[in-house]
Amino acid sequence: MPKESSLPPVFAKYAQSVQYVQQETKTTWTSSCPQCGDSGHSGNTWPDRCTWFMDDKPLGWCRRCGQVFWPDADHLPSREDVEEWRLRRIAEEEARKRSAELALTHLRDSAMWERYYAQLDSIARDYWARRGIPEAFQDYWRLGWDQEHEFFLRGQAWRGAAAVIPFWSREWQLQQIKYRLIDQPDYMPKYLPELHGQPNPLYLCNPDEPLTGHVYLIEGEIKSMVTFARMDSPTAIVCGMPGATPGPHIIEALGQAERITLVMDPDARAQGIALARALGLKRTWLLIPPYKIDDGIVADGLDSHEVKRLLYSAIYAPKYIGGSK
Repeated sequence: MPKESSLPPVFAKYAQSVQYVQQETKTTWTSSCPQCGDSGHSGNTWPDRCTWFMDDKPLGWCRRCGQVFWPDADHLPSREDVEEWRLRRIAEEEARKRSAELALTHLRDSAMWERYYAQLDSIARDYWARRGIPEAFQDYWRLGWDQEHEFFLRGQAWRGAAAVIPFWSREWQLQQIKYRLIDQPDYMPKYLPELHGQPNPLYLCNPDEPLTGHVYLIEGEIKSMVTFARMDSPTAIVCGMPGATPGPHIIEALGQAERITLVMDPDARAQGIALARALGLKRTWLLIPPYKIDDGIVADGLDSHEVKRLLYSAIYAPKYIGGSK
């Protein structure tokens, strides 16, 4: 993992309340939040929700809970200071959104996924097949490979092979590219996105179908792919979510689903219950198998009937939670 930095001395009173401190620019640092910690953080990268600004008016701000941290807690800022800070943050957020939109447009125009898809040689296809994804689905999702990809993360660099996952919207528009690093060192996470600083989208296994009716929501993109491929149900609506604690945009995207079968990893029971509550208990069925669902499907060679039987064993969320007390 990268080496942790220290907050500037002016924020020393918060030093014991935060973790994962990293200097991002000459005047900004990021970390967990003194108030909400890293609760709800997903993915393998360090939490960076709280930004510490060392400009003409030093302060910290958490984009998750919205709390502001002033260097001197005993000296309340003036109304003018607060308004000036608010307007500045709004301008910065608008600039960030414009930058994100330009980055996504560039990603789509670059046809990057096509280059990675073209590298699906026998080695790459064998990797995906061993993960439980047949060749027909490798082509359907335009999965890819890069034998010599260079990664940079918080001052650390590494070059190596990576399996490539394009994320498609319902209109088959590219939303994101995620890399699954192969044999990565300890200081690099298993997964890294192409576009940083943007919410992780749902992985839609069947982009032709709307997110209505019965939706299967599975922790992890590859797990959702393996499940959908083995179900052998072309109209099934299966989605992969980024980790066990997805952001509010994921909940919002599922607003029209009538029923949700939520499939979590074995160690994510508490997160599964919390997510079921956020999704709405009355429309959620919860399944927490004793193994990661893709590992179980591959290891036991489950066929479509067995996978469907497993999914149908999900328990109605109110009953699951009531029986867990």
